[in-house]
Amino acid sequence: MSRNKDRVPDIQFILVTLPDGRPPKFSRIKVLINMQKCLIIAFCFGFFLGSVIMPVWTHNVESAQVIANEMNYPVENPMNIGHRGLYSLIIQIPALLLSTGFSEWTLCIIFSGIQCGIAFSTVSLITLIFSRHLLFSLAFPILLLHLSTIQPFWPDNYYTVFHGHFYPVLYPLNTSLYGLLGLCGVLLIFCFLSFGWIRTTFFLAGLYPSIHPTLALAAWIGLAASICFVVNKNSIVLIFKYFSAGFLLFGLSAVIHYLLSGPVKTELSPEMYQCISVAHVSDHLLHRSNFLSSISVLQFFEPDIYLLLIFFTLLKTKLFTPSIIRFITSLSSIIMIGCLYILFSFAWPELVTIYPINALMIHRWLNLSSIAVPCVISGLLIYHGLILNHKLSVWIIIIYIGLVISGHMTGITITSSFHSFDSSKPLLNKIGIGWPLLMVIVCLTNLILKKKAGDNHRIFNRNPSQYIQMALFVMIIGHGLIDSVWIRNYKNTLSLDARNVIDKLKKGQGILLTTEPFWELAPIQLRTNREMLLDLSQANGIHYVPQAIPSAQAIFQTVFQMDFCTPDRNSKKLLHVLESRSFQEWQTIALQYNITQILTSGSLHLNLPVCYQNKSYRIYRIVIPGID
Repeated sequence: MSRNKDRVPDIQFILVTLPDGRPPKFSRIKVLINMQKCLIIAFCFGFFLGSVIMPVWTHNVESAQVIANEMNYPVENPMNIGHRGLYSLIIQIPALLLSTGFSEWTLCIIFSGIQCGIAFSTVSLITLIFSRHLLFSLAFPILLLHLSTIQPFWPDNYYTVFHGHFYPVLYPLNTSLYGLLGLCGVLLIFCFLSFGWIRTTFFLAGLYPSIHPTLALAAWIGLAASICFVVNKNSIVLIFKYFSAGFLLFGLSAVIHYLLSGPVKTELSPEMYQCISVAHVSDHLLHRSNFLSSISVLQFFEPDIYLLLIFFTLLKTKLFTPSIIRFITSLSSIIMIGCLYILFSFAWPELVTIYPINALMIHRWLNLSSIAVPCVISGLLIYHGLILNHKLSVWIIIIYIGLVISGHMTGITITSSFHSFDSSKPLLNKIGIGWPLLMVIVCLTNLILKKKAGDNHRIFNRNPSQYIQMALFVMIIGHGLIDSVWIRNYKNTLSLDARNVIDKLKKGQGILLTTEPFWELAPIQLRTNREMLLDLSQANGIHYVPQAIPSAQAIFQTVFQMDFCTPDRNSKKLLHVLESRSFQEWQTIALQYNITQILTSGSLHLNLPVCYQNKSYRIYRIVIPGID
């Protein structure tokens, strides 16, 4: 009997008695169906959006090319060491599929759909926990995407556009998919625990190191904090059984990775690793550093303050159901650890340079709250407006939607544009999230004062939800699409110059050298099927595989005459180094690294023959005997 009971989600953790003592409007079966519908429909719609409407080239498929031996890199090449050293199941799976005949673009389409589907599922399920409204929960991922205003793209405003806690939350999909999948996966696990899906929760928790090794630690800590709400004699055995099954698969995946990639030999001592780590983090990895010295503490912790205020208010009401307790406990434990890490690193700046602590990026865990904040706030407003039928909540939602549509207020987003304490914004835009937050607290205070929902209906003759549904429809259709992230992703196509240079590079052979990151062309290896000497757009990723740094250092010293860990950012000096190099010197470097082509900007002039050029790019050719 207990076994059958464990198979069904804990429906009582979703249901709640209304403040006036009335029973919930939904049956147990309906709640179960809503949870399953929300997960399946949101994922399917997100998969369609990511795979059909706005697919992108993904870095995991680029690494899979190397693992599947599709690329002929020299053993000592930093790209070879870096790609083979990265461990994740989302690299191993496309590597296997590549070896069976799948094309790179087909796999990119699939993984674009998967990451967008998981992002949509996560946002929908969190919203469902707090709103209890299926249709709104399904619509909210699109609304969240729709309200995210366009900004100058990476890396121009890297630290102001896509950040939650000043680390990118690239919703709903991006070329570098690891971070978004990792963050959304952790929140998805917390949602499953909230719904009482014990088997699924702990199986995924055991498997999670094979998805994102560093964020797996965050998932384990969050589950450990809330495990007291699910522990009994039967569940302990169940948890251990399914966690062990997932962990066993992780171990098997890790062994396969070790056998395929093999251990990378290195002569670096632990002391040398630490020296490299300090220099590399200080220059390259600013997003791993502490930003409290450059912005106000209040602004940095703003999403966490919002959640704590909401959680405290919920604690004073009867809306604090066991399902919400589970989710909040898991998330709050991560927020506390992240905040403590930030404060410790502020007092002890050297903390962020210690390897491998900086590789864990504990402060990045705070972006879990950045994703959850808009879902929690919007979900609670909808719950009060559509489920409890509070007059105040209904009008707040309608007024807020009207202000957003008219452009007088910033919409709720995951990005840093929601910060209320940004003094550079107009008043209404400053309170883009502060307004609904205040109204949530007002609505919950209304419950604390034990005002019955029936006393607040007089203005509505029938169903107030009709007004909200009409306003949401107008918001989705009428808001300026031209400024939305939707259009940025939907029209994320290469310029004519970029497409032409990619087509030309595809026809070449040998090692390709690039003199700039060329963010708009990345990932170049994947787009062109060409081996690269060093992809400057992925220099940050080498920190995950520090064994690749010595070979990258040698390349930087030889080609650019600068140190890889602390490069000279003087572009004029680099320009002089490259343009003053003679034809014979280029020949010597080319023979050393088997370089056959050099990709530069259209303004850079090298002492080499040009084989292709347009307004934006130039391709220089170096003839090596035996390679056309």
